[in-house]
Amino acid sequence: MKKVITGLACLLAISLSIPSWAAPSGLYIEGTFGWVGQSGLPSQTALSATEKTDKHMGGRVAIGCSFELDQQLSLGAELGWGSYGRSDYGSVGPLDSSAIDLQAVGNFYINPQVSLIGKLGLAYSSLKVNNAFTDGNRDEFNVIFGVGMGYDISQNLQFNVIYSHIFGHDVNIDNSSNTATINAVLLGIKYTF
Repeated sequence: MKKVITGLACLLAISLSIPSWAAPSGLYIEGTFGWVGQSGLPSQTALSATEKTDKHMGGRVAIGCSFELDQQLSLGAELGWGSYGRSDYGSVGPLDSSAIDLQAVGNFYINPQVSLIGKLGLAYSSLKVNNAFTDGNRDEFNVIFGVGMGYDISQNLQFNVIYSHIFGHDVNIDNSSNTATINAVLLGIKYTF
């Protein structure tokens, strides 16, 4: 326990001694991975499935561009693709959620290394259905938003944690366009060129 506390104290001392810099701007890439949840999917009994297994791992990759407005604030936009989990209904088959999104992104720096992150945009959500009832994709546009926090390791490299929500709908067998609601808590790394 002493080693952990000593290590954290050293990390804090190093981070506080790094000179300040302005909010990074320019082209960036980001990759995230973490927990995801799909809600609004049919129940196991509604599909007459013998089992239902949820895989709660997913991730997202994005490319974006940010512009510094002042030393504490940057605004930008990013285009991303995410895989948001799978629910496997055994012999009936799986349902996989994914989305392509375009989001406005804001970063507010509360100190030279730590920023609050806000995202808002539109996602083209897809629910891949491949089971005994139907085969194909269910696609629709949904609002997506995210909030989080970032920690700048250097002027170009940031670690972050983001909570994202895609506003989907309840999915039933008869409706061919509804996609699931997505909640995700993702850990990521962002590199600004």
